[in-house]
Amino acid sequence: MIEQPSNHWHLDKRVPIALIVVIMLQTVTLGVWVGSVQERVARNERDIEAGSSTGERLARVETLLETILRRLDRE
Repeated sequence: MIEQPSNHWHLDKRVPIALIVVIMLQTVTLGVWVGSVQERVARNERDIEAGSSTGERLARVETLLETILRRLDRE
């Protein structure tokens, strides 16, 4: 009788445990790295939002200084 090939996935006993451990370790490391990248992106977004209000404040200060300089020039 001819044996039919099994369509089920199986792990061969010749695969070393060290290989399985290394692949798992790499997967965990990748997850930690992606998490740190996401945190840096979120921190940059917060810094950019905080910096945008600084630009508006600087524009108001410049306008006030121009007004003061014009008044001083008139006197």
